[in-house]
Amino acid sequence: MVTGDAVEGMSGLHAAVHFNLTYWANHLIESRGSIRETNPNKFDNLRETPLHKALIKPIVNDVDIVKALVRYGAKLDLKGPRGYSAMTSAIRYGPSSIAKVLVVSQTDLDVEIFEGWTSFWQAFHHGREIIGKSKIGPSKAKGSQSLRQAVESHAQYLTDLLLERGVDMNNLSRDGWIPLKHAIRYMHNDPSKIERLLKRYPNPSNPRIAAGAISNNRPAIVKLLIEHGADKDKAYENGSTSLIDAINKNHMGIVWVLVDQGASINETDINGHAALTRAVLENEKSISWLLTAKGASIFCPIEDLPNLFCWSLAYNDLSLAWFLCQRQKVADIPNDQGMTPLHWPVRDSHLDAVRFLVQQDVRLKLKDSKGNTPLILATLGREIAIMKPLLGYGALADGRDNQGLSALPHASRLDFHEGVQVLLRWSSDRNLVDSKGFNALHHAVVSDNGDDALILLTTACVRLERYEEHGRKPLMLCAQLDRLYRAKQFLLDGTKSGAPCPRGWNALKHAEHYGSENVQGHLEFLDRDI
Repeated sequence: MVTGDAVEGMSGLHAAVHFNLTYWANHLIESRGSIRETNPNKFDNLRETPLHKALIKPIVNDVDIVKALVRYGAKLDLKGPRGYSAMTSAIRYGPSSIAKVLVVSQTDLDVEIFEGWTSFWQAFHHGREIIGKSKIGPSKAKGSQSLRQAVESHAQYLTDLLLERGVDMNNLSRDGWIPLKHAIRYMHNDPSKIERLLKRYPNPSNPRIAAGAISNNRPAIVKLLIEHGADKDKAYENGSTSLIDAINKNHMGIVWVLVDQGASINETDINGHAALTRAVLENEKSISWLLTAKGASIFCPIEDLPNLFCWSLAYNDLSLAWFLCQRQKVADIPNDQGMTPLHWPVRDSHLDAVRFLVQQDVRLKLKDSKGNTPLILATLGREIAIMKPLLGYGALADGRDNQGLSALPHASRLDFHEGVQVLLRWSSDRNLVDSKGFNALHHAVVSDNGDDALILLTTACVRLERYEEHGRKPLMLCAQLDRLYRAKQFLLDGTKSGAPCPRGWNALKHAEHYGSENVQGHLEFLDRDI
């Protein structure tokens, strides 16, 4: 018999296993001799237990010996010279027969057998790792394939065994690892393996981790997970959703799957962007059209615009604008300031968008919160090129804002020569007055530069003798403000300088009272001449 110190610190049990002395190994185990010779957990000088010996140098009856060692109390989690426990070594490197014995002997399948790893995690994870570490060149491809198949068979066998024993597949490791997450990442070429985890009965794998399949762009896997209960609308920690995340990552195949599986298309991320918003910003036309066709709402702010329809107009994406028009009633819907989609391109001088909208039969007389129609906005912006199509498609030239001003007095106050000309042609009432009683001539008088507009207005026969709310005619305003050129124009056109206001003041009295020396001198000269 080999004694304890005969070979490198081996006990009798070590030696019996090492030298393939099956009879003596069984005899020592069963005889329960001295602890020194028969302790199944004693380390030799190589830091190996008898169980490690059985794995490192397999023998004919190794399964029987391993069974006996386990039955006699051999610990499965003691680390050998390479830092691996016997259990870990058997799962990683085989043989399968011994690994089976060790797996079957486990009473608690969730106990860690090696630095945070359970036997199930080891079997599921390390089959791929072993294959990856085999450095076999192209000339030995056949051998490499055989090795790969052998390792896969070994891992599959142990996995099946552990699943049959009822192992919990949803038990997270210390770093959050679970088998399904691993399968999604590395077994995507064979969805049947993932499906098997999801269909296991009882206790199937929890499909909650669809995010991993989305990140790795696995449409078929995402669909499979959703069909088995994965939350397709799960909110991410960063405020995103599955659908928005897929769009941001340009994983369009997954987008189609999520939409087809009924993912919510109107949920927004932390920036307030819905899926349709992200698709438009990513210039994904097909996805934009898909989401719109599925009923995605366009009514969410984007940049400084109230909705996607306005955004498509602002960026001249008229094909998208047209499509949105066909799917939803959006062309006339105002924001909280009353701005309709037509107001925005008018304000921003976007002629193409204006032309597009008027051809869609939008309502041209709608007003914003200040009472501005699109035509008034175009006038305020001195945009004659925009005013013309608005008027040509039926915009009301005499529509008024909240102060009662139509486009004509606005153009007159701005001395917007072209605008005044166009509006005079389209106006049905050139003598409209605002809430203060001002007509277009009054506004031309108070303008810093109203000379040209005044000539156009007087030539067009706008009323010269119109009183505003304080009883002042346009000539009296000229006298008050000392607008000599404009006063002369009124006098040439026949305005009577001596007509009084309700206070009894004529134009000269206004000039005297307000110290308007130029107009006063001219009126006094006319009086002397008369």
